Amino acid sequence: MSESEQKSVIKVNTGKLCREETYTDTEVCYFRQLVPIHLDGTPDLDRKPIFMGMTHVVTEAGPVPVQAPLVATTLEEAILEFPEAAKKALDELIRQAKEAQAAQVQRNRPPQQAEPSKIFRP
Repeated sequence: MSESEQKSVIKVNTGKLCREETYTDTEVCYFRQLVPIHLDGTPDLDRKPIFMGMTHVVTEAGPVPVQAPLVATTLEEAILEFPEAAKKALDELIRQAKEAQAAQVQRNRPPQQAEPSKIFRP
């Protein structure tokens, strides 16, 4: 692919521009707020802000990021909503990890041998 073809593949959706603001309690969590803006940088009041809450869980393998989308429209709502949303996100990460672990065990398991009593004999 030529350089000019590569440039034409990436397109910015100017109708979905946002300014990102970050807030933290400096201990446990932080919040990203995407503030909708127009192309000139002024606030787009026709669209609602988007909040994402984030934290880390310490595991034997090291810290694992946990992020949860929030339905909040204000920072205060995001802070109140975050504990339950983070718990749901963590539960989902645990479920996915267990599924991945079970799949890995299944891939590493040798083929099952049929029990002699269950072998069909004419």
